Amino acid sequence: MSCVSIDVGQTGIRVLRPGRQVRDFSWASRHLNTPGAPQSLATALVDAIRGDEQASNADEPLRLAVSVTGFTRRGGRELLKWLDAALPIDRAVVVSDVIATHLASHPQEFGVTLIAGTGLTALASGPRGVRVLGGTGWLLGDRGGGFWIGSSGLREAVRFDDCMGGSRCLHESALKRFGSLRNGLAEMYAQPSPVKPAAEFAPLVAEAAHSGDDIAVRIWEEAVEESSEMIMAALRDVDDSPAPLTLVTGGLVRERRFFSEPLKALLEPFTEVRFEPGSALAQGIRILDLDGSSRYADFVVASDSIA
Repeated sequence: MSCVSIDVGQTGIRVLRPGRQVRDFSWASRHLNTPGAPQSLATALVDAIRGDEQASNADEPLRLAVSVTGFTRRGGRELLKWLDAALPIDRAVVVSDVIATHLASHPQEFGVTLIAGTGLTALASGPRGVRVLGGTGWLLGDRGGGFWIGSSGLREAVRFDDCMGGSRCLHESALKRFGSLRNGLAEMYAQPSPVKPAAEFAPLVAEAAHSGDDIAVRIWEEAVEESSEMIMAALRDVDDSPAPLTLVTGGLVRERRFFSEPLKALLEPFTEVRFEPGSALAQGIRILDLDGSSRYADFVVASDSIA
C-alpha cells in the first residue's frame, strides 16, 4: 500500500511519498465550486501521481491525503469521485489546507494557526469548536498575503509609469522582471489565473523594502497589520484555552525583518507566537484518520462518505 500526501495551493501542487523528496507541479488554481474545476484538478493530481518517477506499481492501492486551498465540501466530494474513478484508491481524504497545516504542525489541539502564503487564512481551534477565517480568495480576500503584496507592488509600479505617484524602485523592479511593463501585465491577464505571476512579484517588493523604498515598506506594514488582525480575531474563539499558542507558517515567514519580527512584536502581549516556514507535507498523512466524527468534520471529505 502506497501513501501519498498532496498539497494543492493557489500556485502549484506538491506531492510527497514518505521517505522521498517533495515534487512540485504547476497548477493554476480555480475555486473548487467552479464548474469543471474538480475534474480538472483530479486530472492534474492523477498526472502528478502517475508521473512520479519513483512511484510504485501503478496498480498498487493508494492512500491519499489531499489538502486544498479554497476547500468546499461539494467540490471535495466531486474531486474524490473523479480520483476514485481514475486511481486504485484504498482511502482518500480531502481537507482544507489550514486544517491539514494545523494538524500537522501545531503542537496543541487548541490554538491558532495562520497560513501566510500566497493567500491569508487562519484556523481557530478552541473548546467551543473550530472556525476558519479568511481563505476567500484573491478577488475579495487574501489581503496581506503574497498575491496581495505582489499585486500592490505592481499597482505602485503602474502608478509611477502613469506619472501618478507610485514607486520608482518598484517600477524598475517590474521593468527588470517583465521587460515592458505593459506587455508583462498583458501576459498576466492572459493567464488562467493572475495569482501566481502577481505573487511572484512579492519577493521583489521585499527587496525594495530592504533597499529603503517607503512605499514597499508600507505594503509590508499593511500585510503585518492584516495578519495581526486576523490572528486577534481567531484568538477570541479560543479565549477559553489557557495560554493559547499561535503558529504562523507559509512563505511570508521567511521575510523576518518586515514580516515575522514585527508580527511577533504586535502579538506578544496576547499570545505566544511560533514561526514554521517549512512544509506540513511530511506530516500530511495524519489527516487520513479524519472522518465525519471529527471536530474538523465541516472541513473534511473522506472517500468512505461519497458513495
